Amino acid sequence: MKIGVFVPIGNNGWLISTHAPQYMPTFELNKAIVQKAEHYHFDFACR
Repeated sequence: MKIGVFVPIGNNGWLISTHAPQYMPTFELNKAIVQKAEHYHFDFACR
């Protein structure tokens, strides 16, 4: 089994909701997600 993470690339990630927190998927956010995935030895990170 492989474990990975899908990083958000669109405006506000994948959530289509007015109640969800609003954010922009910046380079810094994606970098932090991928670094955490590497720290926990995930097999892949996809966008």
